[in-house]
Amino acid sequence: MKLKNDIFVKDGAYQSLVEFCGKDVPLDLGWELGKAIDKLIPNQALYEAERTKIITKYGKKNKEGGFGLVGPKGEGYDKEAWEKGIEELNALNVIEEEYDFNKKTVAMDEVKKLKFPPLKARLLKHFIDIK
Repeated sequence: MKLKNDIFVKDGAYQSLVEFCGKDVPLDLGWELGKAIDKLIPNQALYEAERTKIITKYGKKNKEGGFGLVGPKGEGYDKEAWEKGIEELNALNVIEEEYDFNKKTVAMDEVKKLKFPPLKARLLKHFIDIK
């Protein structure tokens, strides 16, 4: 299955998967989803490192000591840096990677029992089919 890097940040799927696995899911489901997480972790770390490089390269230091891109309404806005930073982040987000894991089917009642928010459950579409 091919997934874009945006599952790590924009899509929110990766974080939702980690949160879902933190619930009291059935053993067979938790096992399969845990294997999926194990396969995603190396790319998530690589994605975060590349994202940080881009933000550091085109961003400005903020009050907290970190870096961030300064948008058009921000203090110290640099149009060229903003546009290049956004362009590179967008390019990073659309890179696709092939993953080999089993997509599981889960009953809607099971998701409800786990009290997992519906909007976050929808983000799990890459990993489980909710029926």
